[in-house]
This record gives sequence, C-alpha cells and structure tokens, in this order.
Amino acid sequence: MKKVFFILTSILVIGLAIYFPSSTWKDIFIMPFYPEGEPVKLTVLPGQSVRSVADYMVDLGLAVDRDNLIMFMVQSGLDRKLKPGIYRLSPGPSWKVVRQMMGKNPDSFVVTIIPGTDLNRYFPVNALSQDSSTTALAEDNLWPRDMLSILPEESSVRSVFLLPETYHLPRNNPKDLVVQASNEWWKSLGSSFISSEDAFKKAIVASLVEMESFKDDEKPKIAGVIYNRLDKGMLLQIDATVVYSWKLKGRDLRRVMHDDLKVDSPYNTYRFKGLPPAPICIPSLTSWKAALSPDSHSYLYYVADGTGGHVFTKSYKEHLKAIKSIRGN
Repeated sequence: MKKVFFILTSILVIGLAIYFPSSTWKDIFIMPFYPEGEPVKLTVLPGQSVRSVADYMVDLGLAVDRDNLIMFMVQSGLDRKLKPGIYRLSPGPSWKVVRQMMGKNPDSFVVTIIPGTDLNRYFPVNALSQDSSTTALAEDNLWPRDMLSILPEESSVRSVFLLPETYHLPRNNPKDLVVQASNEWWKSLGSSFISSEDAFKKAIVASLVEMESFKDDEKPKIAGVIYNRLDKGMLLQIDATVVYSWKLKGRDLRRVMHDDLKVDSPYNTYRFKGLPPAPICIPSLTSWKAALSPDSHSYLYYVADGTGGHVFTKSYKEHLKAIKSIRGN
C-alpha cells in the first residue's frame, strides 16, 4: 500500500512539474514556506499597466510568477483599483503579495494645482523646481496622445491644460504631475475641442473668467459678457489683465487705480482690443466650462457688488448707475 501511495504521489508530483512552469511551481509549493524578508519598496506609476507592475514585482523579487500575480490582481479587483504610489511589501507567494497591496494605501507626495495660479509661475508645487517643471511640460510623451494636437508649443503656457486638483504622486517628480493632471483635464474636457486655435482661445477666456469671479454660478454670465464685447469689437477692460501686466514687470497691485490702466503691455485689455496673447492663469474646471458654454444674454458690463458677486448691465449708462448705487458716488 505504501509503495502504491509513493508511486501515485511521485506521478502526481512529476505531472504537476511538467504541467506547471518552474516559476509557478515555486510560487505554489515553495514560496509559502519562505521566511518573510525585509519589506521591498515597489513604485507604481500613474497609468502603469498591471502587466508591467507584475513584471517589476518579479524583478524586485517580491514574487516569482508574473501570470499568477496578474491572475490574483484580476480576481481581487486590484487591477481596477491600483493606486500610484510607493508600496512596501514583503516577498511571498503571489496571492499573499497581492493581499498585502489590497490592504495598503501607498505612500505618495501630495501636490495641489491651485486655480488662478499665474502662468509665469508654471507650477504651484511645493518641492518641484520651476526649471524641472517647465522641462516636463515640454515632453510630448507625458501628455495624452489625442491631446497633442491642441497643445501650444510654448511649454510654460501648457500648464493651462492641467486640471487644478490635489494629486498624489508616486515620486517627487514634475513628470508624474504632468501625466496625472493632463489625463484628468482630458477626461473632463477633451471632447470639447476641435482645433488648437479654438482650444487656445477658450483657454484665454477661461483664465479671464477665473480671475474675474469666485462664484461658480455667475462664471457663465461673465464669459457671455467677454464674448459679447469681443463680437462688438469693444475693449474688454478687465482689471485682472492690468494686474497681470504689472506683475510681469515685477510690481504687485492690490488695487487697480486709474493711472495703472496705462501700463504698456499686450496683456492690458484697457489699451488693446481682443484677447490677451496668452492665458493669464490656470483656470478651474468651472471656468473652463463657462468659457465653453457661456450664457446667452445681452450684457456688456458688470461691476463688483461688494458681496463677491457682480451687477450686470446692458448699456454704459446703466453701468454708471450700478456703480453709483454700489459705491454711493
């Protein structure tokens, strides 16, 4: 009986050895008995495929069989929830390594792109240098492929096409920020553009709207005023462009006075008709949507009402009345 059992067991072992690749054999029968070693650092990048992550895990010695890793990732749903960041995992059988990942929030570098950030600052990033950020913006391979046709060539202006949001980066690297923020922008807004000229014009309008109002519900109305004035060939006369013009010259304005309107700059919409030559800030999603879908109305003027909103009027005479009513003089 013992002899028969030994023969059957031997046949089974030999059959399994033939059926399974050596890596799978080791993963199933040997790795579970390996003592846990020191945790290994695994960096998962934004958009990285499950296959490339599995390959990297095998290269690091976290597991020995790529196919088993992929199978357990798919079965557990990790393939759909894999977050970029740094994981610290102990080597072991594939199922156990995947289970460790399921129960962890990866370490990451938190970076926020703030709406309204001046384009001449490029990135509102805590630890990322301006030079390295500008270089990352210029790298076409970091942007969604379908987005390349609408991107401006000047790298610093490209930051307008990053969606303001808080991002968890796997590395303290501006390239990762460009990848994540551009993909978020494209998912939210990419279907709205037909040409680079159209996208650039809308980017400028969105940046003006961003600086003119903090109230999301009135942004489409302000965008409508901008388009109405453009259609009539009127000066836009937007104070934010004066502030930006002076900022480019090294002067920060807290309040725009009459003499400030004379600043010699192509961004000064009190002196030059049409849109400024480029966006003046990074717009929020609501400002982008306002520029893309402005309210249809006949308003040509607005003035701050002192409560964070604006009073809109259709004629200059009404505009002067509104100013007098609000300011008392």
